[in-house]
Amino acid sequence: MNIREEFPEIFELLSNLEGGLCYSPHVREFGIRVQDGGSSKITIFYCPVSGKKLPASLSDEWFEWLEALGLEPEDAPDEMRSEDWWCEG
Repeated sequence: MNIREEFPEIFELLSNLEGGLCYSPHVREFGIRVQDGGSSKITIFYCPVSGKKLPASLSDEWFEWLEALGLEPEDAPDEMRSEDWWCEG
């Protein structure tokens, strides 16, 4: 699955750095930034432009994989810090 081709509208919005949307590719999560000075976000489940349901988050799988390897999130290898691990897997 090429998520960027399947949801071009949301990735167009994400290219606007002043927009309030964010994307965490390593866990395939889309969200709205919380303007609190930190990295908080509110996860969204539907594309705000097209209304299409976004793919499910892989956060649980990501943390389970790290736990199985005995790693903390900050110790995750580079391939697990991007969408490469789930695009290729």
